[in-house]
Amino acid sequence: MFEIRGRSQGPWHERRYNYSVTMMPLSYPSPKTEVHESKVHGHGLFAIADIAGDEIVAVKGGHIVDRKILREKIALQLGPVEVQIHDDLFIAPVTEEERELSMLYLNHSCNPNLGMRGEITFVAMRDIRAGAELTHDWAMTDDDDYSVECNCGASDCRKTLTGKDWQRPDLQKRYAVDFHGAGSTVWLAAPMHETKILTDAAKKNRRVHILGKWRRGGQPNCSYVEVTNVELTR
Repeated sequence: MFEIRGRSQGPWHERRYNYSVTMMPLSYPSPKTEVHESKVHGHGLFAIADIAGDEIVAVKGGHIVDRKILREKIALQLGPVEVQIHDDLFIAPVTEEERELSMLYLNHSCNPNLGMRGEITFVAMRDIRAGAELTHDWAMTDDDDYSVECNCGASDCRKTLTGKDWQRPDLQKRYAVDFHGAGSTVWLAAPMHETKILTDAAKKNRRVHILGKWRRGGQPNCSYVEVTNVELTR
């Protein structure tokens, strides 16, 4: 049930509402998924029906908060519940009541079957059979200073994960996947990553592989390309 009560007149920013929310999800998990115990860690999200490559599997929802609020108020109470969407911005629940409404239970894997489209949408990188656990690589979302041991069990497990893994050329190349030549690309790099890649390029004669939704000559340039001696703008 979702009720909104308030004045119907006046500018939207002056209106006052009372909210009554009962089991109103903040995130979207596909109806083809369910949460079960995971061999990777705690609980995980599993496919209960076949999922096609490039299909939307989940969308993270919550409140947009900065790093200070996340560390000082949210993480201490709720644990790791966020997805990073920019250098100093995260999307997360902010109360215990919202935690379950926001959690997706997507565990990390060094050989994931989900990628990112934008900052909060998880899509299948390939066809996924029913019964498989749905995972993503933290390198697709994180830009931080941590270093932790990895026990994901993948044959190509990196053993150690860091918040700077997105900078690895092998991962940038691996996760820039163009599905079926249709232009549906899974992006490793969020806007914060694009900025850093371009900054690094200035040190190398402005020659770089760009991952992300940059514009070249006013037109979207949404593929994994090598750009040389051109001015890039958002």
